[in-house]
Amino acid sequence: MTSDIRRLLNSSFLRFCYVGAAGFITDATILMLLVYQFGSSLVTARLISFSIALTVTWLLNRHFTFYEKKSPEEFNEWLRYAIINGIGGAINLGTYFFVISLELNLITHPFIALVISSAVALIFNYWGSRLIVFRAD
Repeated sequence: MTSDIRRLLNSSFLRFCYVGAAGFITDATILMLLVYQFGSSLVTARLISFSIALTVTWLLNRHFTFYEKKSPEEFNEWLRYAIINGIGGAINLGTYFFVISLELNLITHPFIALVISSAVALIFNYWGSRLIVFRAD
């Protein structure tokens, strides 16, 4: 394995992406269970699944992605993480609506708009987590 590939595989950004994938799976699994197994409303189920996924990704990022920068003030760190990810969620939605409003031939499909908006939010969330959330207080 070349050093560039090894460096990429060990990068905090790639670890952040792995954690994001785990968060998505957590979110989707809990959402589906709450809706289809327990009859929860879509809104209630989404609020619960998002909150759990947020906490799971915070824990994983704390111990896997940014382990060298975790704060001893866990609640404050979690709160910063929730705020950054809330802003990231708003950026995601805003970018999505902006992209679909352009009505360009290449991006009229909602999946493409979703990919673009998710990528923008991913970059914001990564840098917000790296610079604001995970800092040894």
